[in-house]
Amino acid sequence: MLPSEQALTLCQPAARQLIENSNWRLLPEEEFAARAARVMAEQPALSPHQACQHVYALELHDACCDSQRRERAYSELHLYLYRIALHRRPELAEDAAQQAILLIFQQIDRCVKPGAFLHFAYLKLLQAIKSLARSKEPPLEPKEPGEEFEEPWERLPKLWVDELPPDDARIDDLWECIRRGWQTRPRARDQLRVVLWTYFGDLFDEEICQLLGKFQEQVYVLRSRGLDKLRRCMAAKGYSI
Repeated sequence: MLPSEQALTLCQPAARQLIENSNWRLLPEEEFAARAARVMAEQPALSPHQACQHVYALELHDACCDSQRRERAYSELHLYLYRIALHRRPELAEDAAQQAILLIFQQIDRCVKPGAFLHFAYLKLLQAIKSLARSKEPPLEPKEPGEEFEEPWERLPKLWVDELPPDDARIDDLWECIRRGWQTRPRARDQLRVVLWTYFGDLFDEEICQLLGKFQEQVYVLRSRGLDKLRRCMAAKGYSI
């Protein structure tokens, strides 16, 4: 265990830097550094910066759930996310930050580890950026007339349902395969969940891991097996695979 005095000495400049750079004002500097030092003393593998982020994530999560401090907390979180978005997709930064804040507000109860709240918020920002970027993409065009759906299964997982004609039989066939798998194969439900969350829920693998409580490698396997089951079902309906 790291001596608390040494941990405090290391955490003070880190806390000061985060306050100045990120405009974090929910905690006074002295309290911020002291709490981070206690965390670092107990977990010496953490850097001072990581310990400070952990402490502030806890405080930010609590403040976002507190009606008295919620406005200030979301204001700080918005600025934090906006700056990240500005580096990734500057043209989408403002809209992405706003959309991420809305997602966080609606789904904050899904954050099962308040100490990882900043990471949770970051994932929501990525989800917002991905959604906004997709909405601005031009619709898919067939290479040649009549070739739009020559290979239905190869194209279908990459499309959103609302991008297909509403009377397209492939929608009904795909959902029938999903319903059948869900009802007759209870052990395969996690596989189908991963497929649905990936292709129709716009979730990143990190979020799916958190929702299912699984490692990323397990999510890869679940998705592969789920797609294989749906391929076989679609093939039985006469689709070319």
